[in-house]
Amino acid sequence: MRQPLTLIFFLIFALSVTAQVKVTGHVTDLNGKPVTDVIVKLTSGRLTIAYTTTEAKGGYAISVTEKTPKEMMLSFNHIGYERESLAVTADGKEQRHDISLAPKDIALREVTVKPNPLWQRGDTLNHNLAQFLGKGDVTLEDGLKRLPGVEVGSSGGISYMGRPISQFNIEGMDLLGGKYNLATRNIPADYVTNVQIVRNHHSRKVEKDEPSNEVSMNIKLARKAKFKPFGQEETGAGYMEDGDDRFQGLLGLTGMMFTNKFQTICSVKGGNYKGFARADMYDHFGGSDVSTRATSLFGGFDGGAPPQGEYLYQRNGMATLNGILRTDSFTTMKVNADYSYHRATHDISQSTTYLADGGNYVTVGEQTSPLTKIHLPKLSVNYLKNADRVYLSETFVLKGKFEENEGDVVANGSLVEQRRKTSSFEVGNDLFWMGRTEKGARRHVHASVSFRRTPTLRLSFSQDGTDYGQTAQSSTLSMNIGSSFQIPIGKSFRLNLPVSVSAMYDDLETYRTATGEMNDIRGWAFSPTLNPGFEIHSRNRRFYLSAGIGAALKGLYYKKLNYTKPVLNPSMGINYTFSVNSKLSFSTGYTTSIGDMMTLLTEPMQVDYRSVRTSSGIIGESNTWHTSGEWKWQLPMQYFTLSLAASHSEGRQNTLTSQSVSGIDVSSTALLRDIRS
Repeated sequence: MRQPLTLIFFLIFALSVTAQVKVTGHVTDLNGKPVTDVIVKLTSGRLTIAYTTTEAKGGYAISVTEKTPKEMMLSFNHIGYERESLAVTADGKEQRHDISLAPKDIALREVTVKPNPLWQRGDTLNHNLAQFLGKGDVTLEDGLKRLPGVEVGSSGGISYMGRPISQFNIEGMDLLGGKYNLATRNIPADYVTNVQIVRNHHSRKVEKDEPSNEVSMNIKLARKAKFKPFGQEETGAGYMEDGDDRFQGLLGLTGMMFTNKFQTICSVKGGNYKGFARADMYDHFGGSDVSTRATSLFGGFDGGAPPQGEYLYQRNGMATLNGILRTDSFTTMKVNADYSYHRATHDISQSTTYLADGGNYVTVGEQTSPLTKIHLPKLSVNYLKNADRVYLSETFVLKGKFEENEGDVVANGSLVEQRRKTSSFEVGNDLFWMGRTEKGARRHVHASVSFRRTPTLRLSFSQDGTDYGQTAQSSTLSMNIGSSFQIPIGKSFRLNLPVSVSAMYDDLETYRTATGEMNDIRGWAFSPTLNPGFEIHSRNRRFYLSAGIGAALKGLYYKKLNYTKPVLNPSMGINYTFSVNSKLSFSTGYTTSIGDMMTLLTEPMQVDYRSVRTSSGIIGESNTWHTSGEWKWQLPMQYFTLSLAASHSEGRQNTLTSQSVSGIDVSSTALLRDIRS
C-alpha cells in the first residue's frame, strides 16, 4: 500500500509544478519613468486567464496556479500610451518582462458644455447670466432685465418678485450702497458670470437666525474683470429740431477695478441728452439730497413735472470716486465722494379754476418756463465689521445742496418774475454696535447725530413794477441714542428690552418783506421710548412670534407751546416658514404721531406770487391701526411665484386743511376736525 500512495503524491506534485506560470516585470515610458495603473493581462485567444495593474513604481506580478495553455499573450494597456503585447510560454519557470510604452496621440471630439442657467442653494438663487442674454444686451442692467422675477425700473431700481432689493454687492462687498446704477449701467454684461439673489437676507450676521423679508443681490465677475483695471467710454451727438438745446451731446468715462481685497469705480460724465450722467447718481436707498425746514416750506417754481424726452431740456454733469478695502474677512473701509450738477427747463401752460366766496369761480391761466440749477456735493466714509458675534458700523456723511430757480409766469396776461435761491448743508455721524454671546443673547447700542442748516433762502417777486419777497433760515440738530438687550430664556423664548431717546432742536425764522410778517420758532421735540417685548420661536426656527408694548412720551417744547403726552403703540408679528420656498407672515400694530413746530407758523408766508401759507397753531395728532398678512410660494426652478396678501388700516386724525381764494390769491389753513377712514 505504501508504494501506490507515494506514486500518487508524486504525480500530483509534478502536475502542479508544470502548471504554474509567474510573470514579473517593470513598465516605464520612453524616458525611463515608471508608469502606474497599466493593465497587464495574460490571454489565450479571447479568454483572459489573469490580469493585474502596475503599482506606483511601475512594477507588476502575475501568478497562475491552474492548468494553463502552453502558449499565451502578455499585453499592456493604458489610456495614455500605445498598446504593447508579447508571447509567453508556460514552462513552469518564473519569467521577467520589462517593457517601455510610447505615449498615445489622443484626438478629442469637440464637446460643448452648457451650465445650468438657474440653480438654488438654500435662500440663494444663482443665475448664469450668459444663458439669459439676448441680442443687443450690452450692460449688466440689460442682462438683469432678462432674469425671471427681476424687474428694473425706469430709474434703474431693482426689485425681485415686487420687493426692492435692500443691498447690492459686487463679489460680496457693498461698494456703492444705493447708487448701484453706477455698476449696472457701466459694467459690461459679458464681464459677469453669475447673478445671485438672496431671499430672507440679513445685512447683520449676528441676526442671521431672525426672520427676514429682505432681498439682496450679489454680482460674481468673470476672470477678465478681476485684478486689472478696465473702463467704459460713452460718446454721442445729435440735433433736436425744436428745442431749448438744439445740439445734443454726451461724453462719459468710467474706470473700474475689482480684486479680492479692493474695489473701485470712478466716473466722469456730462451731456444734455435726457437724464444722461444724472441717472448714474440716483440713490435708490435715499439720503443723497439735503432737506431742511426752510426748503420744505418754500419749494421751487416748477409748474409740474413734464414727461421725459423732448419736453424736458436738461444738462447734467457728475464726477464720482468710490473705493472699498477689505482688511480681513469681516472688516471693510469704504469712501464715496460725489459731485453732480443738474440744469433743467421745460414749458408749461395750464389753467386752474377755484371756487371763491359767494359761489363764484376764479380761473387763473398761466404760462411758464421754470429753470432749475442744482449742485450736489457729498462725501461719505464708512467703517464696517460684520462677523458672526459682533457687528460694528460707523458712517460719517457731509453733503450740501446749492440751488437756483427761476419761475417767471404770464398769469392772465400779466408778467410776474419769480426767483428762488438757497444753499443748505448737512453733517452727520451714525454709530451702530451689536454683540452676540455663545448662548444667543444679543445687545446693541446705536447713536446718531446730524446737523442740517439753510443759512439763507430767498424768494423774490416782481409784478407791474412792484417788488416783494420772502426770506427764511433754519437749523436742525437731531440726536437718537438707544440700546437693547435680548435675553434668551430656555431654548424657545427671548425677552427684549430696548430703550431709546430721540431729540430734535429746531430754529426757524421766516420774514415776508411786503408786510413785515415774521415767524420765529425755536425749541425741542423730545421723545423717550421703552418697548419691552418678547419673542417665541420653535426649535427648528420655522415659527416666530414677537410682540412689544411700545411705550413712549411725546413732547414738544417751544417758546409758544409746551405739549406732553404718554402713548402706547403695541405691535405683534408672526412668521412661519413652511420651506425655503414658502413663507407666511402676519403683522399688526398701532402708531401715534403728533404734529411739530410747522403747525406753529401762524404768520402768513409768501409761497409763490399768488399763494400765502399760514398754519393753525394747533398741534395735530393722528392714530393709525394697521394689520396685514401675506403668504408667498415660490418655485424658482420653474419660474413660478404665487403671492397672496391682505391688509387693513384705520386712521384717526384731528386736523383738516382748508383753502380760501380771493381774486387770484390762494391761502390755506388747518381746522380742528376728527376724521376716520
